[in-house]
Amino acid sequence: MSTFSEQGFQVWNSEEVRDTALRAFAEVSSVKPGEQWVDQLYESADLQQHLPHAFELQQRAKQFASKLIGRSADVLQNQLVIRRDGFKGLGGSHIDGNRMINGHESWNAMPLFQLIVGVPLQSVPHENGGNLFLHPGKHHSVAEYIFRNWNRLFAMQKNEAFRDVFGSLPQNENEAHVCPLNLGDMIAFHHLMPHGALPITGMDVPIWYFRLGECSVKGKEAFATAFHPDNWPAQVTT
Repeated sequence: MSTFSEQGFQVWNSEEVRDTALRAFAEVSSVKPGEQWVDQLYESADLQQHLPHAFELQQRAKQFASKLIGRSADVLQNQLVIRRDGFKGLGGSHIDGNRMINGHESWNAMPLFQLIVGVPLQSVPHENGGNLFLHPGKHHSVAEYIFRNWNRLFAMQKNEAFRDVFGSLPQNENEAHVCPLNLGDMIAFHHLMPHGALPITGMDVPIWYFRLGECSVKGKEAFATAFHPDNWPAQVTT
């Protein structure tokens, strides 16, 4: 059996998540209806007050993440992504570390970002595309690149440093693992995992992404911890 630390991702499916995701779908069906690609961040308090089923999914994602990392996980960001009919894909892979630098003025303020949990709000048939793709195990090579270039990257502006790291990522979608999006799934993957989205036709694909980690660990300590896959548990069961 492959381990979470080696492959960098894990999928879990349950009826409870399925039922909640169906209700969460109704909550977001009217969000920015004229836009082909919705990418919107929400505070947890807004979820709890206005999107209660999304908040329930967030809490389930937090429990899943805590089990994977072996300690209590903090929710760092809540992101709603809706890719509508005609979406062309993301044009290659990326990592989400740059999401955590927005809103933080310095490296030292950044929290420890450890993993992403995606929850699709409906199933996506293969022929409609739009599914998430990952490069399993490649988070190790991203971490190695960062360690080899540690001093140079930290001397850069944050956005510039992440653009540099992006240049080291695999971009061949044909070599990626496509994760079918099934209602009831929670898809957790390492924050350094190169990933992307395929084009979609004939339907809309809403997904909640929750970014999790530890708020008490910040700055270079957070990077040294988060960027080293050896710090992840050797074996995870769900």
